[in-house]
Amino acid sequence: MGERIIEPYHRILLHLIYRLRLAGGSRNGERKASVRVFVAVLIAAGVLAAGACGASDDAADEGGDETTAKTGSKNALFRLPEQGPIFQGNYGTEEFERGLSFRIEERGWEVFLPEQKDAFVIGTAPSSVGFLNVPRVFDQHKPGEAIQEPVPEDMVAWIERHPYLDASGPVETTVGGVSAQQIDVVAAKVPKDYPRICTGPCVPLFTWSEAQGDFWLGLDEKIRIVVLEDDVEGAALMILIDAPPDQFERFLPRAQRVLDTVKWKD
Repeated sequence: MGERIIEPYHRILLHLIYRLRLAGGSRNGERKASVRVFVAVLIAAGVLAAGACGASDDAADEGGDETTAKTGSKNALFRLPEQGPIFQGNYGTEEFERGLSFRIEERGWEVFLPEQKDAFVIGTAPSSVGFLNVPRVFDQHKPGEAIQEPVPEDMVAWIERHPYLDASGPVETTVGGVSAQQIDVVAAKVPKDYPRICTGPCVPLFTWSEAQGDFWLGLDEKIRIVVLEDDVEGAALMILIDAPPDQFERFLPRAQRVLDTVKWKD
């Protein structure tokens, strides 16, 4: 799948913003340009109108419209759209490893990062739930150099001992019947010599391959990281729940209602 880089001028018409860290990269010799992307809720009225028409035309495959969601079979499995709203219904992945399905039961959810084999992100402005296969982390002792290392065997322990994070004690949980540990972290401080992958002072955490995405936290930002026992070819299977600090606690129940419906494919 080709790379998707959201240029700054596409964000001029923002009414609301989504928080998502994404690094646009190069596979054809272009310079890799890392940016903290604020994905537009409203890019332009024409784009949204076109997306709505497309969703209606492709209702049988991509979730349809609200009428379809209300009247269709609860067992129907829709394909995630490339972008835009996802209405009430059951959705299944086609590219992400490992495969899963989940149910959306509330209004306001959208696709923030289109599905790829190692990542996809959904959410409600300005908060998100990301599913990631993470093969590499950044050296926590030399954050300014953005040195990448293979993902550790014990990802939760790596997070707990990170010198720039304030981490809660891990809590045992399950997602779709798979054992997991969830841990809430805050960027308690940031290095003076922060890496160029950030647009400002930050704590670089990890990266994922195909999307060439670098995930990082700014000062006092908070996320919930769910690390599942299953992994995919040496990558840690993780779920990130991300919201602004003043909305974090309110968003957690909404995110959890989606996670409670997850079913992993065999």
